Amino acid sequence: RGGLTQNADGIYDLPEDWAQTRPTFLAIAQTVGDRLRAKEGPNMPNPSALDDSNQWRTRADVRGIPIIGNSSRLIGPRNVPMVELAFSPPEINPDALYSVQTGIAQGPLIAARTGDIVFFRVIHAAPSAPLPLDEVRDQVIEDIRRLRAYEALQAEAPRMISEMLTRGVAGAAESRNVKLHKGVRIKRDRIEPIDPVTSPPTFELQKINTEEFRIAVMDRANSFPINEPLDRLKERDLLLSVPLDTRREVAIVGITSVIPLTVEAFRMIEAEALQFNRTREMNINALEAWPYSASQMQARHNVRIIRSADPDEQESEDSEDATPVADAETENSTD
Repeated sequence: RGGLTQNADGIYDLPEDWAQTRPTFLAIAQTVGDRLRAKEGPNMPNPSALDDSNQWRTRADVRGIPIIGNSSRLIGPRNVPMVELAFSPPEINPDALYSVQTGIAQGPLIAARTGDIVFFRVIHAAPSAPLPLDEVRDQVIEDIRRLRAYEALQAEAPRMISEMLTRGVAGAAESRNVKLHKGVRIKRDRIEPIDPVTSPPTFELQKINTEEFRIAVMDRANSFPINEPLDRLKERDLLLSVPLDTRREVAIVGITSVIPLTVEAFRMIEAEALQFNRTREMNINALEAWPYSASQMQARHNVRIIRSADPDEQESEDSEDATPVADAETENSTD
């Protein structure tokens, strides 16, 4: 936002060539990384950045983005989810309570569970509407083509595994010109590089960081006999194919080691959970002290709040769901 001016309504006046001249998040991440390395040492990696400017995303798509989709921002008394902010530009939601300006970076937000600081920017916003058949015919044909290619890829997965057994994972990946990710640790709630310095996290890797993918790998690892060295298992058992339905791709995973959850690791997770709960309680207490909270207004105006609810509506609310190729090692963890 440096160098931009705001009008009386708080809207930034963007130059006509802003789409071409605005700094990308990838460039910003590089600049931040350079400053961190100059201050903290050469081993500091760049912050992760996602260039998603060539895709249109729905609310479900945004919720599914690892880390980013689960972030939120405290605005006044309310923790506003990132997906609500992302779909609040006036172009698509003129009556939104919290609105963001298209083309302007937004943040900071805090990611749930991980505590990562998140910034995002809406490049374009447009309401969804049914398109004429002539406009979608080419897209439908392309979708059918990709679906059939995906089905063929799934059928090819067993042969790819057989090739890896004979030629090795690296050799098979090279012959088929597929991306190979080495040194990856897969946990129940995330995927991360074993050594972030030599193998920094990439969004190519994060794109396969879905719950279905992680569960499939963890289930295979949990099927191994307890305390049985991996070198005593059949090599084929250490390889598995995982369909990635949303991406129409198939990941072949080779498990190189399994790290059980130790007492020390459990205590560390327990300490993090306790710290999270303390922070949450502090936020709740801060909200209760907010002068416009229900309790503060009740005390200030000496009124009694009477709550009533329609039983059918209450039942509906109670039944609603509330949902806030890798060379890998897996680690058991608690949810």
